[in-house]
Amino acid sequence: GEIGVGNENAINGLVDLIRHPDVDGDSKYKAAQTLGEIGVGNENAINGLVDLIRHPDVDGDTKYYAAQTLGKIVKDEHMWIFPIALKPYLSVQTSSNNSDLFNQCYKIIWKFAQSMTYPEFYKIWNQNT
Repeated sequence: GEIGVGNENAINGLVDLIRHPDVDGDSKYKAAQTLGEIGVGNENAINGLVDLIRHPDVDGDTKYYAAQTLGKIVKDEHMWIFPIALKPYLSVQTSSNNSDLFNQCYKIIWKFAQSMTYPEFYKIWNQNT
C-alpha cells in the first residue's frame, strides 16, 4: 500500500534506516527514494538525506540520488541546508571522479542561489559548517 505523505513514523523509520551503519547501499537508496515521495518539507527527512550525502562510506550514486531527492523535498525555509550539505562536492576532485554528483549539487545550489540576494548567499556560503 501507499505510505501517506508526511507520515512522521514512516519518515523517522526511513531516516533511521539511512543512518544505520549495517544497512546496505541499495536499501539506503530506496529509503532516500521513498523520502522523496513522502518527506516534502520534513526537517528530519532533510537532515537524514544530508547525513547520507556527507557520509564518507556512501557510494557516489547514492549521494547523487540523495542530492536529487533533497532538491525535491526542501521548501524555501530550509534552503540554507544546501550550501552546508553540498559545498564539499563542488570540487575539482568530485568534478573528475563523479561528474553526475558534481552537476546535481551545482544545479541545486544554483537554484538556491537564485532565490536570494548575493549578500544573503555569501553569508550562508561562507559560514563554517
